[in-house]
Amino acid sequence: MNDTPETAANKQSFFSPSTKNSTLQKYKGIGGWLLLFCLILTVFSPIGTLFSIVTTYLEVSKYFDQFPRLLTVTVIDIFLSLSFMTYSIYAGIRLWRIRPRAVHTAKQYILFSLVYVLIASLLSFMAGFPSSVNETLVIGGAKSMFKGIIFVVTWYSYLNKSQRVRATYNDDENGKSV
Repeated sequence: MNDTPETAANKQSFFSPSTKNSTLQKYKGIGGWLLLFCLILTVFSPIGTLFSIVTTYLEVSKYFDQFPRLLTVTVIDIFLSLSFMTYSIYAGIRLWRIRPRAVHTAKQYILFSLVYVLIASLLSFMAGFPSSVNETLVIGGAKSMFKGIIFVVTWYSYLNKSQRVRATYNDDENGKSV
């Protein structure tokens, strides 16, 4: 079948760099899943962290006299949680403002989240609880690690594969695409 000049031009433009650029333009900006991720980092996660700190403190403070190391572990966990929450907000704002290396910062946050879950799980063993509760602590730690792994795999993959991320942060990482 012979191509008319019009169909030949259409085929050429479909595979041309300008088509790729128009596709990237379509996804450029904060929206869709990227918007959700920014909201998670800057709003939902910090609110969840603050809620968790308050409720956990109210629950465990009853046992400070019975388990004196529990107070120390709680203070360490609160410090780590607030530090991690601050980094979450920082990473989210960098993404939202489309700053250089924002995706790199977000990926660091994602990986640090798994480290934090591991540290928080291990901290509970340092509280001085009787060995009879170790099984409960292990189960709780395993559940937290599983949720953490799901979070890491989901969002790290998204940041690596998303057309929106690629289009929005195209010049990230010193001129290289994300």
